[in-house]
Amino acid sequence: MKKQITITLDPKSVDEAIKELERYKAELKEKCTRLTQLLIEKGIENVEYIILNTSYLDTGELLSGLRRDAAAAISTTATGKIVGYISVSSDYAVYVEFGTGVIGSSSPHDLASELGYVYGKSENGWWYPTDEADPNPTKFEAEDGKLIAHTKGQPAKSFMYDTALYLRDIFFETAKEVFG
Repeated sequence: MKKQITITLDPKSVDEAIKELERYKAELKEKCTRLTQLLIEKGIENVEYIILNTSYLDTGELLSGLRRDAAAAISTTATGKIVGYISVSSDYAVYVEFGTGVIGSSSPHDLASELGYVYGKSENGWWYPTDEADPNPTKFEAEDGKLIAHTKGQPAKSFMYDTALYLRDIFFETAKEVFG
């Protein structure tokens, strides 16, 4: 989108140029907000697709915890930057994203070491509290009557990181949709 403002060196022309620049600034801000919203919408669709089409041991919490209101996920910083985000409010989303235990360490997340994520190293695994919806076949009722299940971890299933890469890949194409 090419914008040209013509100006002469008289006060009226300068005033008109300033008004035109203000209109252009508002138009750019509106388009940047629209671009951010479109990218968030496409990102949400991608996260949903990955969760629904990947073999997660998911009880539905990941998908139900996905924030779907793209407009509410946009804010403007004090410096005027337009920021958007995609979030999942599940307590275990980070464990799905990065993986866990010795199984996760054998297929780690691409950013695990860079971000300081540490995998458990117990070859014996561990027991965790669970419920009937958990498909883990090792679950049983403990002495206190609560269900527990055994695991050695899970591989990284980087649904958010993969979505970030996808958004990077479609950024210019999406920007062309907005800016023409």
